[in-house]
Amino acid sequence: MLKELSARVALRHDVAGEKQERKAEALKKMEEEKHALRVSELAAEYFERQILTRWKHTDILRRRIDKDINPNIGHLRIEDVRPYHIDDMLQKIVQRGAPTIANDVLRWTRRIFDYGIKRHMLETNPTGAFEVADAGGQEQSRERWLSREELVRFFLTMPKTKGFSRQNELTMKLILVFCCRKMEFCGAPWEEFDFKNAIWHLPAERVKKR
Repeated sequence: MLKELSARVALRHDVAGEKQERKAEALKKMEEEKHALRVSELAAEYFERQILTRWKHTDILRRRIDKDINPNIGHLRIEDVRPYHIDDMLQKIVQRGAPTIANDVLRWTRRIFDYGIKRHMLETNPTGAFEVADAGGQEQSRERWLSREELVRFFLTMPKTKGFSRQNELTMKLILVFCCRKMEFCGAPWEEFDFKNAIWHLPAERVKKR
């Protein structure tokens, strides 16, 4: 190393100046890294500005961000995310047996990066080449239902299951009674319920099929 420096000095290279340039470049990179926008920050801004005040079931996206998006790509700078990061995230979700959630994560991740493009934070969307087939695949309508015997077993098993609270048990029973979607019931505000007359007023705008 010393011989190399001596040779560069002999050739009239500005060794001290080059050292200062390298130091300045390193400091610049450190500063850029410190102020870089992470995916988790972009997702948080999208959630706050586009979802929180406009969408009813905010907890659904909140779970997808906290459980799937941030643990996989949240730490990355938004401009550093590549398609292989997206593919790796989706395959992890599929491998845990949740293809429908993989589709949801793909849709939400695409929207988050589209928001970043609209806000001039980045120029390309790393999810652009992905389709549903690359995530959980085409979702099919389910025709399966529980038989009477299965319902009896289900009702008997719930109170005996460790970690399954009484609140969860009652929620499941009420969803079956009302034949409604989970978030239609769990997301219902108290004012929709008329306890005196035993009526639940479920407005059309909160129901998927209106």
